[in-house]
Amino acid sequence: MQDTNSNHNPLLSVVIPMYNCAPVITRCLDSIDYPDCEILVVNDGSQDNGADVVEQYVAAHSNVRLINKPNGGVSSARNLGIEQAKGTYISFIDADDYIVSGGLKRIVKIAEEYHADVVKFRNISVSDTDEQDKSSVADVPINMEQTTGIGVLQRHDISDYIVWDGIYRRSVIIDNNVRFMTDLCLREDDTFMGMLYCHANIVVA
Repeated sequence: MQDTNSNHNPLLSVVIPMYNCAPVITRCLDSIDYPDCEILVVNDGSQDNGADVVEQYVAAHSNVRLINKPNGGVSSARNLGIEQAKGTYISFIDADDYIVSGGLKRIVKIAEEYHADVVKFRNISVSDTDEQDKSSVADVPINMEQTTGIGVLQRHDISDYIVWDGIYRRSVIIDNNVRFMTDLCLREDDTFMGMLYCHANIVVA
């Protein structure tokens, strides 16, 4: 993990909702090696010692922030992360996910080259021998196809509606008031991505 200058608005904000994830949050944080990013861990009222673990990272890294809130669900945690984020792009990484080395650097580079509003990347589900939850491994986009958000909506591919396998231009989210619906307990990613695609001019996947 690398620090970014605290007076500099980073290219990427990584939002990590956390609820009772102490066994896996260290692996997640250690995997984020993109230098020009801020990491916002939103503690959604955890009952374990996950917040204490993150506080150690906050003390050691100026680009890591811990945001504590009462339990309200993953959607409310991600929405708070959106409000606090300063990066040009936002990535939503779950606490039980991790990123392959250099993965975020490659994805941000693609976003900059294509002037993309959305870049979706490859993910792989793995099972750990220590019985931790499945994890996603980020890498380059599968096909490097460029389209529009409306084009994505028209192709009806369910993988397009996962939120944790992409980066998103923050201004598109903020300017169009795209947020996660907090009254949903399932498929909250679908509504967020559907709204975002309505405003995304360039999508690379």
